[in-house]
Amino acid sequence: MNYIDDSSAAARSHAQMGYQSEQKKLWKSAIADYSLALAQVPNLEAVHWHRGLCYEQIGDYVRAIEDYSSALELDPGNTAIIRNRAALFSKQKQYVEAVVDYQLIAHLSPSEWQNLCRIPHAESLYWRGAQKAQDNNFEGAIADLNEAMRIAPHAADRI
Repeated sequence: MNYIDDSSAAARSHAQMGYQSEQKKLWKSAIADYSLALAQVPNLEAVHWHRGLCYEQIGDYVRAIEDYSSALELDPGNTAIIRNRAALFSKQKQYVEAVVDYQLIAHLSPSEWQNLCRIPHAESLYWRGAQKAQDNNFEGAIADLNEAMRIAPHAADRI
C-alpha cells in the first residue's frame, strides 16, 4: 500500500470516529477527529461540513462558517451547506453575506428556497435594509424592505 492509500485510510478512520462522536453529541471529540482526518486529506467536503456542524453546536460560528466555506469550495452546489452558512451569517449579523447565500439557493434550487429559505431570506433582507438605513442609504433600505415583503408577504409579523 502506498503513502496516499495509507493517508486516505487514516483519514477515513478519523472521519468515522468523528461521526460517531458527533452522533453522541461529543462535539469537541468529533472536531478533534475531523481535524485529524483533514490533516491527512484536506479535500474532504463532508468532513469540513460535519466539523462545521460541530463548531456550530459549541457556538464557534466563525470556525463553522470557515468550514462551511471550505466544503462549498469542494461542492459549490450543495444547498444544505449554503443554507447552514446563510443561517450563521444571519446569527453573526452578516446580512449581506446571508442574502447572497439565500439568493444562491433560490437560483440553484427554487423549490428548496420556497419551502425552507423564503422567510429566513426575507428576514436577512429586512436586517440588511435596517443596516442600510443606519448608513443613510435610504434608497437601498427601501429596496431591501420591499423585496422582503414581496417574497414573504404573510410573514410581516415575523420580520
